[in-house]
Amino acid sequence: MGVSNKRSLRNPALYIIHHGARYLFPLIVTPYLARKFGPANFADFVIWNACVWTASLFMEYGFMFSAVKATAQSATKDQLERTLSKIVSAKLVLLPLAIIVYGILTTFAGITARHPAAACVGIIAVISYGGSFAWYFQGQERAATAVVVEALPQIVQFCLIFLLVHDADDVWLAALLQSLAALGTIVIATRLIKRDRLAWRLAFDGVRDAIRAATPIFVERLCLTVYQNATPLIIAAFSVREQVAYYNVGDKFLQFLGGLSIPLTYAFLPAISKRLSSNKPDWKLSIRVVSLVTAATCALALISFLGARFIILLLFRPEYAAAIPIARCFCIAACLVSYNTCIANFILVPVGRARILIVTSTTALILSLSSQVILLPRFGALGSAVSRSIAEVGVAIILSVVASRLMSGRARKTGAPD
Repeated sequence: MGVSNKRSLRNPALYIIHHGARYLFPLIVTPYLARKFGPANFADFVIWNACVWTASLFMEYGFMFSAVKATAQSATKDQLERTLSKIVSAKLVLLPLAIIVYGILTTFAGITARHPAAACVGIIAVISYGGSFAWYFQGQERAATAVVVEALPQIVQFCLIFLLVHDADDVWLAALLQSLAALGTIVIATRLIKRDRLAWRLAFDGVRDAIRAATPIFVERLCLTVYQNATPLIIAAFSVREQVAYYNVGDKFLQFLGGLSIPLTYAFLPAISKRLSSNKPDWKLSIRVVSLVTAATCALALISFLGARFIILLLFRPEYAAAIPIARCFCIAACLVSYNTCIANFILVPVGRARILIVTSTTALILSLSSQVILLPRFGALGSAVSRSIAEVGVAIILSVVASRLMSGRARKTGAPD
């Protein structure tokens, strides 16, 4: 495999620690901002984030996974330079589209009118998140570098929030600090890449290939974004703004629990891609990771479900009590999200079956939006949380059938036992 036992153990540990810190800090900062801003302004900050993350997707485009795979499979320095050149060039081509989408979303959501300063600095965040170089370090299994590059600016950001953000009118300042932290990540990553002495250049002739490889993942993530990250925009359009705040509080449970597979994807995707690229694919590691991550998520979800009331009342205070049933619903959804993500990232994507994600994502989108039409007007943010669970059930059924057929089919083809 080309991966030492030491690295195979160290990298998952580093990514899990980073994942925990990445959500631990927001679990401290988010209640602070929620109390300082109040439900209405906190809802606007959540909506601003939804605009940023949705728009940045049009620049990141799914390269986070396709580029990790391409980088991991770059056996020579020339191949790595070519990969780096193609991905960076593709991101630059997509940059204007991301900015246009951001402008439309912030105008539609009213952020431009209510918080013009936050809307302006958000452009920095869109470019920085969309232009991330995390895939470069992850593809080379440089976990320590990848974690440090992202973690340092975030730690500084959180410290400055407690020092500088004090009242409801500081929404723009929180947005600025978040944008500068994202920019800091880009600056640090660029400096480190220059130290690798790669002769990379703008390679617009390779943009089409890079975009084509990432398109199935982009479609899947776009649909996911519409019924996940962009849900606050939908709630704001069909309900009161305060419901957005309650949804975001409950969604923190899903982000932490459902995101457990993300650090392990960064750690194991390069190794799994190599295992499954041969004529006789080895499914053992993939199945083991899917089982362990899903089981761990379910165990943590049960604990979180039982403790949701205590956590929310302690951290967010009684004015956010409406988020308790939403959080519990998201604990259930997190188990499905974790399972679906593991099946996609550890079985389908490494063997080039990412196109099935187009089917699952559009299915999830249809199920989510159709159920939200029924549930959102009556139940508010809770209806959106239930619709997320319904969508994930549909995805789980499809992915399970496809993965089962894929593994059994390849096992028969290679003469391996089913």
